[in-house]
Amino acid sequence: PPFRFEKRHYQLYRMIFNRFILSQVKPAIIKRVKYRVIWGDEVLHEGILNIDIDNEILRIFYQIYYQFKDIEPKDREIYIPRDKVRIDTIYLVSAFTQGDIIRLMRERQIGRPSTYSKIISTLLERKYVREVKNLLLPTLKGKILDSFLRTHYGIFVSEDRTRLIEKYMEEIERGVRDYRDVLKELYQEINSLKLMEEAVNHPKISGDTGFAHLPL
Repeated sequence: PPFRFEKRHYQLYRMIFNRFILSQVKPAIIKRVKYRVIWGDEVLHEGILNIDIDNEILRIFYQIYYQFKDIEPKDREIYIPRDKVRIDTIYLVSAFTQGDIIRLMRERQIGRPSTYSKIISTLLERKYVREVKNLLLPTLKGKILDSFLRTHYGIFVSEDRTRLIEKYMEEIERGVRDYRDVLKELYQEINSLKLMEEAVNHPKISGDTGFAHLPL
C-alpha cells in the first residue's frame, strides 16, 4: 500500500541528492589564517580570516552541503614590524541617508517641510556633504565650515536658536508678533557680541576643497 511521504523521507532523499551533486563538483579548498594582534605583552585581538576563497563556490557548497573537513594547519608565525602596521580610524556613528536627515529635522523641529529638500540639495551643491551609496558624508570643506560656525557663531547656529527663529516666523505669520521687534532683537544681540565690528581671521584651506578661505 502507498505510504505517506513525510518530512524525514524528504530529508533522506535530499541528503542523497546533495551528496550525489557534490560528488560531481570540483573540490573547493578554503585557506584560513589565524591571527593574533599583540601590543607589548597584551593580546589586543585574535581571530580567523578566510583568504584565497571563491565566494561563489563557497555559496554553492553551503547551499548543498554545509559540512567541511578541517585540515590540520601548519604552525607558522609571521611577525609584522610596527612600521608596517597601518592604523585606520573607524567611526562608530553611522552615516545618514537623506530620509534620515529629514526625519531628524522633523523630530527636532528644524526647518519646515517645504525646506527639507532644499536644505539637503544646498549642502550637496556647495559640496559640504557628498552622497555615497545613498549615505551623506561630510566633506573636508563641510567639516571646516561647521567648526568655523560653531567657534565664531555658535549661539546663532544651534538647534535651540533655529527652533526659536522658526517660532518667531510662525508668530509673525499669525500676526501675534511684529517682525520689526524680531529684527531689533536680533540686531541688538549681534551688536552686543561685536561680531559686526570684529575682524575674524579666516583659516586658510588647501587641497581640492573648492574654496580658498572661509566664510562662504
